[in-house]
Amino acid sequence: MKPTRGSCVLEMPMAALPPTRSRNWLLAFGVAAALCVSLVAWRHGGGDDRPTRSGRDGAGAQPSGPAAPLRFHDGRWQRGNRRLGPIAAAPPADGLVRVTGAVVDAASGKPVPDVEVVFSDGQSEATTQSDLAGRYSIDVRAGHYRPFVRAAGMISVGESPRERLPGRPRTDQIAASRLEIAPDLAVYTNLSGADLEVVRAGVIAGRVFDRAGHPIAGALVRATPSDGHELRPVLGTDVAETDLDGTFQLELGEAHYVVEAFHDRYGATESNPTIALVAGDTATADLTMIAGCVVSGRVIRADGGDAGDGALERAWSSDADSGFYPNGAFEDDGGFRWTSIEEGDVTLRAWPWKAPPSLARTFACRDGARYDDVVFTIPNLGADLVGSIETAGGAPAARAFVDIVGMSDGTMNQQERADDLGRWEVFALPPGTYQVTAYVAGEGAVSAIVTSPGSGGTLRLSGTGSLVGRAAGISDGTFTLTVNSCATAHTTVSPRSRHLVTVRGGSYRADGLPACAMRGEVSNRTRKRGFEATIEAGGVATLDLDLAPPRAKTVSGVVRDDAGRPIEGASVTVLSGDLGDSSASTTTDVDGRFAVDAHGGDVIMFGHHQGTSELPVGDDDPDHRQVDITLTPGDW
Repeated sequence: MKPTRGSCVLEMPMAALPPTRSRNWLLAFGVAAALCVSLVAWRHGGGDDRPTRSGRDGAGAQPSGPAAPLRFHDGRWQRGNRRLGPIAAAPPADGLVRVTGAVVDAASGKPVPDVEVVFSDGQSEATTQSDLAGRYSIDVRAGHYRPFVRAAGMISVGESPRERLPGRPRTDQIAASRLEIAPDLAVYTNLSGADLEVVRAGVIAGRVFDRAGHPIAGALVRATPSDGHELRPVLGTDVAETDLDGTFQLELGEAHYVVEAFHDRYGATESNPTIALVAGDTATADLTMIAGCVVSGRVIRADGGDAGDGALERAWSSDADSGFYPNGAFEDDGGFRWTSIEEGDVTLRAWPWKAPPSLARTFACRDGARYDDVVFTIPNLGADLVGSIETAGGAPAARAFVDIVGMSDGTMNQQERADDLGRWEVFALPPGTYQVTAYVAGEGAVSAIVTSPGSGGTLRLSGTGSLVGRAAGISDGTFTLTVNSCATAHTTVSPRSRHLVTVRGGSYRADGLPACAMRGEVSNRTRKRGFEATIEAGGVATLDLDLAPPRAKTVSGVVRDDAGRPIEGASVTVLSGDLGDSSASTTTDVDGRFAVDAHGGDVIMFGHHQGTSELPVGDDDPDHRQVDITLTPGDW
């Protein structure tokens, strides 16, 4: 096998050899060393040693970084264990910039060695490996990247974007990368300390059967968080397809998940179990699929053409006048398949993007009911509200989502999507006043007050800007900045954009943030804090951040009632000032005394049926603080 890099490692366990054989082993080692030198010389003499491009020609990313060393074993050259640095000593090639950092376990902060690090720009990938200290080095062209990790037992996770329409999983989602949930990293100069957090994964494994116990091949299985935990695997390992024997395997972070299966010949899963998955463990979930109720067919326009994609909506009751809500989706060609295990009358209608809804139809659902070749026809009606949306630079914001919220009596809420030219239309919208908002990643947000029927005019997105400042507690490294809300002229949108920000010499610069009044959070391995900042389009705002590890404190004292008497059994709970969860708790003794460990920024809550109180813990408080707490009568 031709070596791909100019290095090799020869292993010679001299300490384990008998003295009488040492010289023979030394001779063998010398021959192997000569061969290694020859291979290295031949490799470097073969031309350019720079890494080749990964992905399409002209794309931005190029792989680089240290490869696992070669060693001669069992009669052939193999990749051996990775060495501990130094890594990427030579300068990057012309036109490339270098990013270095480490892969760390988000829970423990420990380095994660020998995993594949991937930088994707959406068109191509650059890859490298972390070394034994978890460090990596990669050379890429300047641009924006979504970095993540591919490894067994460790996964990169991120918060899923808003699901506009509920739908069945598709085969193209099986182990497919969701780059939009990986953090955005702007790379325009050499960057150091770009640390990537991963989480330990667990596995949900099982089989899918029919009611007779026969395995079902080709079923799509999906795990959905059920406990408010919204972090999903970047590599899409929460969706899988069953093998011929009905088996499946999902790799996920620690959380509670609802597991369900989908198949064209079956209506639904008889029951969808909730699995409490622990990192490092394998949980079992066997699923039984039943006939259920299936409604399938196409959505067409009045002229017979495809209606495009959109929502299948279900009435709140069998009466269409009760109102509808999205309960499924149909594809670009208008094809749909709706399933349920419920029995009784179900009223459905189809509503494509940029079109009015179809007439509703009612189906008598029972186990085994099949309604095939159902056609929903979209009427040819005019729009009630029209407009366009463009970027701050005046380009069409193609396929941007627009939210319409009613503000006067008799109005309703809708969502729409612009076409490739940025034009949007809203149908079946009652007369009244509406608030129209939109957010596009990397382009900013916009809002306007409009009246229906009428024109919404041109919505121009706010654009982006930069945030700079000092990051106390980080000299060289990274932190994650998440934008949770973005206040525009008339309302607040929730973009949930996540950025990986690099700190150099204690200073940071975050580019590509929405131009608006932002609120969000910044976090690293030790802190998670809220922030507020206002950025003008194309401008730079300054905000200093405190990400230093919180100082440990011990707080003790006595809890009393409003008459000054000590209270036995009062609850004392420490709430993390950064995370908002409980980090320690105790109760007062017979003399009302307590002692708890806390950190600067925490809040200590006191509670009893006689009243409540709270005590903020400041970073500047003494390390050992003595307090007397008086409970104020109130609900606990």
